[in-house]
Amino acid sequence: MTDAFERYATSIYRFAYRRLGNPEDAQDVTSQVFFKAAKGLKREFDEEARRAWLFKAARSAIADIWRSYGDYPAVPLEWYAEESGGQARADSDAAIQVSRILSALPTTQRKVLEMRFLEGKSLRETALELGTTEGNVKVIQHRALRRAAELEKEGTDV
Repeated sequence: MTDAFERYATSIYRFAYRRLGNPEDAQDVTSQVFFKAAKGLKREFDEEARRAWLFKAARSAIADIWRSYGDYPAVPLEWYAEESGGQARADSDAAIQVSRILSALPTTQRKVLEMRFLEGKSLRETALELGTTEGNVKVIQHRALRRAAELEKEGTDV
């Protein structure tokens, strides 16, 4: 088992990171894979079967994380531009900040947020227009909202 960890830990981490986009989730996936491997990876597997087993476990752990993204409520971007009473702000500071945040996001994330919150499109409509799945739109939306929150915390240096 130790040799499998030494041989594949970096590859599993990179695999997870490319699909999830953040180091914490990638680390979680890597640890879950090798925890499962300690229990279920058979020693008689040849190298090819061992590698396939580990990456199958990684895909399963990644899917679990993607499923968990749907548990977070979406916060409409309009909330940033409206008063608590629901009336638009007299000044345009919030609208300018939203524009700055959106422009700082990667193109796909920006498109998803614009379609979902500014244009009011459903997950299905957004997925069809972008040529992807609804699940992928949820993942992109989650990442975009998380990144937008980070950019907002950073302040005006967007």
